[in-house]
Amino acid sequence: MVALDAQNGQPIWTTRFLMEGHPATSTGAPRVFNGKIIIGNSGADLGTRGYVTTLDAKQAACCGAFSRCLAAADGPDHAASDSVMPMAAQTWAGEWWKYGGGGTAWNGITYDEELNQIYIGAGNGGPWSGKYRCNAKK
Repeated sequence: MVALDAQNGQPIWTTRFLMEGHPATSTGAPRVFNGKIIIGNSGADLGTRGYVTTLDAKQAACCGAFSRCLAAADGPDHAASDSVMPMAAQTWAGEWWKYGGGGTAWNGITYDEELNQIYIGAGNGGPWSGKYRCNAKK
C-alpha cells in the first residue's frame, strides 16, 4: 500500500499489509476513518483465510490483523479456543479446514461514524463445494 501526498502526488509511505506465508491477494479499496486505514484480503479461491488489516494512517504502522468470524474455524481444536468460533463452526460440516479457509473481506467494509463501528462483510467462502462445507443432511 502506498500513501500519497494530496498536494504533490509524492509517496509519503509504502508498506506491506498482507500476511506473509498466506496465499492472499487484495482487490478491494482501503477505507479511511479516525486516523486509521482498514483493508481486507482476497484469495478465498486460493484457500486463504479471510482477515482484515488495520494501519495507522500517518505512520503506516500495523494496528492489527484479525480474522475472527470472517472464516470458518481452522478445525475443531481451534474452534474451542475462541468463544465465538463454536457457533460459527456449527454452520459448516465435514473437514472444511483441510480444503480452504472460509470467506474473505475483500471489499465489504463500511464505517458508521455515529456509532464509531465498522461493519465487515465476507464473501467467496471456501471451500466452494458444498460437498465439503454444507451442514445439510445428506
